[in-house]
Amino acid sequence: MGTKDILAPKKGALVCNESIDEFSQGIITLLRDKQLRNKLSREALEYVKTWSAPSMAKKLVNFYEHIIHSQ
Repeated sequence: MGTKDILAPKKGALVCNESIDEFSQGIITLLRDKQLRNKLSREALEYVKTWSAPSMAKKLVNFYEHIIHSQ
C-alpha cells in the first residue's frame, strides 16, 4: 500500500502518472484556479476521514466478523 492506493484522482488531489509535464500542468492549474483548490481541499478533508484510525479499526472489525460468521 502506498500513495497511489490512498489518493483518488481528482478526489482531494491531482494525481499524475509519473509525468513531469503532467505534474507541472497540475500545479499550474491549481495556482490559477482558486475554486478548484478549494474544492479539492474540501474533498481531501472528507476523504482523509476514511483513513482515520477509528475508521480503519471499524473496517478491520467488520472484516473479522465477516470471516468468523462465514465459517
